[in-house]
Amino acid sequence: MKRRFAISYLLALILMPPACSDNAPQINSVQWQVVFFRNRLMDVTYQRLSVFVLANDKDGEKDLATINVINDDDELFWSIPSEKWEKASVRGVAWIGSNGLAMPDGRNLPTGMYRVLVEDQGGKTAETQFYMKKENVETANARFPSVSVKNDRILVEGDFTDPELWIFDANDVFIDRLPMPQKFADISSIRTKYKQLAAGFTYYAYAKKSGIYFGVMIGPYYYSP
Repeated sequence: MKRRFAISYLLALILMPPACSDNAPQINSVQWQVVFFRNRLMDVTYQRLSVFVLANDKDGEKDLATINVINDDDELFWSIPSEKWEKASVRGVAWIGSNGLAMPDGRNLPTGMYRVLVEDQGGKTAETQFYMKKENVETANARFPSVSVKNDRILVEGDFTDPELWIFDANDVFIDRLPMPQKFADISSIRTKYKQLAAGFTYYAYAKKSGIYFGVMIGPYYYSP
């Protein structure tokens, strides 16, 4: 009887699913930038905060659940669940975060200290922070690239550096940031690389300007064949 019980207990232990180790996540690095955003449809210009983290979890990437961005002094709190993360690959390394954090009333983002928390499914967190300096250009005085389409190419013109196309699908899901070192992008190449964009896509032009601390972005633009 005792032996039968021992065998049954051993089988139960073998068949029992492994317990989650519940390791805390880790933040290896954080990248952030304030972008002056020009919305062509609404004819307004405002600031958006872009925050991306390089994070990992010993329990696996799927254990990462939420990114929180907090400014304690101004009582600001943004919570970004994993299903709404935007992903960017830089030199083969995957970053997660958001390009769209903004003040609800369109005011400029406050300067000062911001905390970034990455939370896993078990509620454990990792934290880092960054300090936002005072902007060195007024939002109303920001200058934006000129965008046009010619001969199956999207062209970005103006006295700017590091231009990019930020590409979204028809459901407004972020797809990729496409560098434009020659200030143009071939539409056919975009549609070939991303089959889900064959029927069309939305894009924004992003760039930097020498001596200006923040980036600039204008859009949306739409392409349909």
